Amino acid sequence: MVFFSTLYYYFPIRDALVTSSVNCLTSFLSGFVIFTVLGYMAEMRKQNVDDVAKDAGPSLLFIIYAEAIANMPAATFFAIIFFLMIIMLGLDSTFAGLEGVITAMLDEFPHVLAKRREWFVLGLVCVCYLGALSTLTY
Repeated sequence: MVFFSTLYYYFPIRDALVTSSVNCLTSFLSGFVIFTVLGYMAEMRKQNVDDVAKDAGPSLLFIIYAEAIANMPAATFFAIIFFLMIIMLGLDSTFAGLEGVITAMLDEFPHVLAKRREWFVLGLVCVCYLGALSTLTY
């Protein structure tokens, strides 16, 4: 037990390694789920997997998981939990990216931005919002 507590102090990158490992394993598990349900859908429809998975890319996630959730008991509950997970995953990824930019800028210009951190973060979030808004609207 003492060995692991001393490792934490000597290796502060432990959190980064754990986060990266959990992210990788979650993606790996998600791939298993997607392709298992895809094979199940193909078998139930008596079609090839190529015909069932016409849409490739991120939209395949919503098609496959929606089909899997619809066949489960208490489908409404699991649908709500699934889409909350997707929203939280997107927000978490956004916060991680923003924190990387904020930390890099504050490390590069500590004398200018240290006292105005809140205003810098507000400005960065507004710029990101306007950039995202341009991709969502015509």
